[in-house]
Amino acid sequence: MTIVVACSITQNTIFDLVMPMIAHAVGHDTDYNLGLFAGAFNAANCCGQFLNIILSSILVQSAMGHASPMLVGSVLNIGALLMPLFTLHVDLRSLSC
Repeated sequence: MTIVVACSITQNTIFDLVMPMIAHAVGHDTDYNLGLFAGAFNAANCCGQFLNIILSSILVQSAMGHASPMLVGSVLNIGALLMPLFTLHVDLRSLSC
């Protein structure tokens, strides 16, 4: 239970920090339609959770049992960590007003 609570805190922190990053990358003006980006971000999260439920229910029935979804999730999380590490370049010094 402690692991679930710790993961939810970090996940919600990341979700809260994404919208300011989008606003910085796109711009702050009303012409940039930040609501569309927020909606797309929310839809992507919902699709990811739905895909997780579907894949987990299929993978649990494999010979590895409950270890299989954890292995697949770990591999995908490592890939999700490495992708922005090498592709996302943000100049944090320009965030100050």
